Amino acid sequence: MKRKLAQNFTPESLAKFTLEEIGFQGEGKIIDNSCGNGAFLVEIAKTIQEKGENFADLYGWDIDPEVIEESKKRLNEITVFDWQVRQVQDSVAELFLKKAEYSEFFDFVIGNPPYISYNESSSRGTLFFQFLKEGKVKLNDVYGVNLHSIPNFPKGYRPNPNLYAFFVALGLGLLKAEGKMGYIIPQTLLTAGDLDVLRYHLAKYTTIEKIILVDSQLFTDRGLKQNYTVATSNLIFVVKKQMPDSDSQVEILYHPETERPIDLCMQDLQDRNYAQIKRFLVPQSELLENAKNWNFLKTDLETQHFYKKYCQNSEGMEKYYQHDLAANWTKARFYFDGGYMVMEKEALAEPQEGILCYEIAKIDEKRILLGENKRYVPNQRIGNEALTIKLRQASQGYTLLDSPYKIVWSTRNPKQFHFTDRPIIWANNRLGGIGSADRTELLFLFALLNSSTNRLIINLFLKTQGEKDLLLQINFVKEFLRVPRITPENEPLKRKIIELTEELLALETVKLADLVDFSKVMIQKFDSFEIEKASLILKSGDQVTKCRIKKEIPFLKEMEFLKKTENLTLKALKNQTVIDETRQAELKKEIDVLVEKMYFG
Repeated sequence: MKRKLAQNFTPESLAKFTLEEIGFQGEGKIIDNSCGNGAFLVEIAKTIQEKGENFADLYGWDIDPEVIEESKKRLNEITVFDWQVRQVQDSVAELFLKKAEYSEFFDFVIGNPPYISYNESSSRGTLFFQFLKEGKVKLNDVYGVNLHSIPNFPKGYRPNPNLYAFFVALGLGLLKAEGKMGYIIPQTLLTAGDLDVLRYHLAKYTTIEKIILVDSQLFTDRGLKQNYTVATSNLIFVVKKQMPDSDSQVEILYHPETERPIDLCMQDLQDRNYAQIKRFLVPQSELLENAKNWNFLKTDLETQHFYKKYCQNSEGMEKYYQHDLAANWTKARFYFDGGYMVMEKEALAEPQEGILCYEIAKIDEKRILLGENKRYVPNQRIGNEALTIKLRQASQGYTLLDSPYKIVWSTRNPKQFHFTDRPIIWANNRLGGIGSADRTELLFLFALLNSSTNRLIINLFLKTQGEKDLLLQINFVKEFLRVPRITPENEPLKRKIIELTEELLALETVKLADLVDFSKVMIQKFDSFEIEKASLILKSGDQVTKCRIKKEIPFLKEMEFLKKTENLTLKALKNQTVIDETRQAELKKEIDVLVEKMYFG
């Protein structure tokens, strides 16, 4: 349903379906606390009128005065009863401001709450986030929901739950005992690291009746004012504000078709004969046990069997990051951490003389070794200068920065893990890192992380159909990726993996100067160059210089640098990286086979 400002609000079929799922039949107090242009309100009003009622406890809140007026107009066109739809300064803050009026007030809460990041909500000055900054409310008690940490597992940092998590907490705060809530939210509820607290609360303190997963992109609005659209797969959940029984079962419906129109998806879900829908029951206790991640709800039995076998033959990553455990088999320590508070935009174009300088880390997803980046930060850790390296909240100090060898990866949509032995630095959590002085063991871990086995685990638990980004945070690596148990039988496999990984990295250190004899070259700039038989031919005006290629390299003629026609200097040519991609692919495959053998025998 398209509106001005390119707004797309909740489709009528989706609103009607969700209303039916929570069991609303025209009676009881009901609210949509992010009502937009009134898609849910209209369906609620129709249901009430079908019952022949002339009075309704119907409420709607939104921060946008324009859509509130549209909601009122739509209701006036179809209703003959009173309702209470109004603009609020901030829906999440409304219960805080008027708790006596609305606390535990409603029989039903329904809606499609805004989907926006914590930091953006905060930067926009959203009222409830202002209350958080001022200490008027705490993240560990948002209307009775702890959005900071699972009990007995405190986070050492301030988490960043999405705004829709606050709306879930608000909805529970508004509900009477045994009242029901039905929300349409993104499937990131299944996977997001900072939403483990919400998964825990729902599984521990409410009765979850249904979780409905729809991979079709519903194009529902997600902004604070629902004035921009995010294409995302969706999740509809129905919960009752009631402690679960010990044998509570949750009904799961999963519609996996990504291109199916939403109206048809809603029909399919109501048709028990539609074969594509996966329907099954899950003990709520299992959701509580797996509060760290619920993406297993979308996997088939074969995938679940694969993961169980993966766990059986391996041990947790704490073998590395818990120093007392690591001390049992290596003298080195391994540090899992993010970056530092440093102003990357102020980085120097040249390193300062006489002082250690760190390169700003730059990811090239086509390379395994970390790419070079001519931007530097001096090793200055005291003071308030623009380039002073400061610690973030929950940082492990400067231990990662000081580690001589590092595994690094982009935390947003990583293609692979990267290795470096250069002094590098980066700001905040745009990259994740693992550092150590034990190069050999870190190479083994590097090979494991880059294996197809662990890529499958990452996609299994983090990839959400329709979501734009896959966010691979450090906590996920620590909690979900595992390492094979080392036995006398597989120790030779481990040594071979390390040996092949060394060779794999070495392929990216080969320069053209290693392959071509430039000893007779006197000129420094060229117009063009080409390969002819066993020689590299350099041309500068009328002067032609032949450089002997030291050994036959079939792939050299295919290299991209041969297509360059400007800025051709001798220095750049000598330093040109030449990677044997065929051998690289062979090594990756060979390492992959050995890693799989270590995990699964």
